[in-house]
Amino acid sequence: MSGTTNSWLARQRKSDLVELAREIGITSLDGLKKSDIEQQLDNFLSQNANRFSSDSRFTSYFNSRARQSPIKRESDVTPNRAPRRRATNKVEVEIPAATIEESDSIPSTTSPSPEPDSKQAPAPSEVLHAAAQVTQDAIVSTAQSAVQNVQNPGHALSQLNNTFSSSTLRLPASQAELAQVVESGTLAVRNRVSDLYRRSGIHEKAETVRESLSTVNSVAVTVAAFELYFLRKEVIPDRYAFTIPAVKLLGGMLGWDEYPVYVPDMFALVTAGFWIPALVWTTTSLILPSLFGYFFNLSVAHSNPFSTNSGPTTRRQSRELSKREPEYAVDPVTFSIAKALITYVVYAQGVTLGGWLDPDAVFRINGALYSGWKGVLVGAAVTGVSGLYDAVLRK
Repeated sequence: MSGTTNSWLARQRKSDLVELAREIGITSLDGLKKSDIEQQLDNFLSQNANRFSSDSRFTSYFNSRARQSPIKRESDVTPNRAPRRRATNKVEVEIPAATIEESDSIPSTTSPSPEPDSKQAPAPSEVLHAAAQVTQDAIVSTAQSAVQNVQNPGHALSQLNNTFSSSTLRLPASQAELAQVVESGTLAVRNRVSDLYRRSGIHEKAETVRESLSTVNSVAVTVAAFELYFLRKEVIPDRYAFTIPAVKLLGGMLGWDEYPVYVPDMFALVTAGFWIPALVWTTTSLILPSLFGYFFNLSVAHSNPFSTNSGPTTRRQSRELSKREPEYAVDPVTFSIAKALITYVVYAQGVTLGGWLDPDAVFRINGALYSGWKGVLVGAAVTGVSGLYDAVLRK
């Protein structure tokens, strides 16, 4: 058998070819190779072209067969109800033998032309004729399929089902293929999520916030904000504003009951009940500790290049020392120690610093802060340890 078959048949699997052969009536296929089955199908379909040309299962076969033979004058497949193609008759001119003999007897005055090559390329007219024939065959096949689909909707539906069942809805053949499909889908989803996360810029923003909070000053501000959170309810009390009505959904399984809303009473800002406790807390927790931390700043002494000398510093050295920028404007360790001592003396021992502090305000602040003066001591210890740890890391 010839080894050259239709290209569409060559692309099909052997099992599909066997199934197609049995459907059209070819049964003697036991023990045959795939190429032999292709040859039998090719011969059978070419001999019964009028019968199977309208079958949607073999439309690709006949189109491929038409493309493989572009220089045939007429296609082997003549679709039903297709308009007949106008045949082009060749004009044959008969030359008398006497004229040929006379031309042979005339001596040639020019150099003999070389014999034409047997593998000479076809003439442009033949190429254009072949291309036009292929295009016309494709148009005829498409028009025939459209007419059949309009006249026979059931045939169009079966063709659509065959198309989906053979390509789009093809299920994995084995568990390994199924696992590969699932793995590829999971990888695609993971890559998509990673791409969205990278484009959102969340990582860069998180790194920026992390860098801003990784300082001793951020720790001190956080401790002060924690104290102010509890002090605010004492100096700016909440007042009733309105009530959110109850909402019931799905028979009471979802929803909420009525909820009263309270907002800070901002009119307290113009009363002495706000300003006296606020000034007392600001003085004991911020102003006095900051003054001690500024003047008793150990980082200034550490940045002195002449501190290793045993003798006293000269005036020139003092001027150079004043020009150097200290590591901290307010020493965090000194600030924490001073805050702890002042808090213990004022809020635990009741010292009013010579009457400068209002005893009622001290009592209100001590009752409003979390755990009273003990909680303030814990916050001071946190800032002090943070300052020491930061100094160790810098060395």
